[in-house]
Amino acid sequence: MYLRYVLSGIAKGEYNDLSLKQLPDGLQEYYQVHWERMGMDKKPQEMKVFILFILVEISTPIPCEMIADIAEQDEYGVQVILDEWVEYLKLQNIDKEDCYSIYHASFLDFLKAKRLLDAKRKLFQEVNQRIADYLVNRMK
Repeated sequence: MYLRYVLSGIAKGEYNDLSLKQLPDGLQEYYQVHWERMGMDKKPQEMKVFILFILVEISTPIPCEMIADIAEQDEYGVQVILDEWVEYLKLQNIDKEDCYSIYHASFLDFLKAKRLLDAKRKLFQEVNQRIADYLVNRMK
């Protein structure tokens, strides 16, 4: 799987800034490159982490509007972040609506294991509460 994505990335020019020796060594390093290219090591990132937690917790394709509602953010701002992450997300058209999910289960596992996300545990709890509130409100 790693070779499939790295070779595809090389063909698309995604690694033009790296020599062959600098290419990610294995799937975990490949995902670390994703992490960095998603801008997760930059400040401020709370909104990105919030959106990422939503995608991790829901783990099924959901529309931008739902992500924005759960995050209590403007849909345009959420869409900008999703567009930045287009190569890391799986985009599916479900019932004539664009829906997003983490593109591969092993990337989802990588994200769940990220120590930085553990440091945001309070934010994680808030995401879970907002997801629950969103679902309760939808059932009314």
